[in-house]
Amino acid sequence: MNLTRYEPTDLVSGIQEDINKLFRSRPWGRWMSPFDDDSNSILSSEWTPATDIKEEDNQFVIKVDVPGIDAKDIDVSMSNGNLLIKGERKSEIKEEREDYHRIERTYGIFHRSFGLPDTADPEKVSAEVKDGVLDITIGKKKAAKAHKITVRSK
Repeated sequence: MNLTRYEPTDLVSGIQEDINKLFRSRPWGRWMSPFDDDSNSILSSEWTPATDIKEEDNQFVIKVDVPGIDAKDIDVSMSNGNLLIKGERKSEIKEEREDYHRIERTYGIFHRSFGLPDTADPEKVSAEVKDGVLDITIGKKKAAKAHKITVRSK
């Protein structure tokens, strides 16, 4: 008789993965999202790239893992204090039939949206893809200097 250690977190992880698969498959069609500029709807993300956000003295730096995606397939925009990143990883379609046993590389569209602080300057945004990482740099606005106001009495 073998003893098996019971881990309740394994059960929860399994349920979470089943829910994720359900939402990735989208059997009922399109999902609605407020992030589409064209028609108030967008397909939900089929995958979500990992993202790091760092604040430095003069800028914000955002790094997004986008291996296998060309720069032409990525859109970065900023409006109303939100940074929106959209992209698509296209699958390689081959003519001959291959019998895959497992496919773990995810293809399809993604979108990420981040609310930015008021100090983010929409005029100082740059984006570059190198070695599968999208680097977005957002400069900060110069802080308004506080000045003393003299209070007079009447």
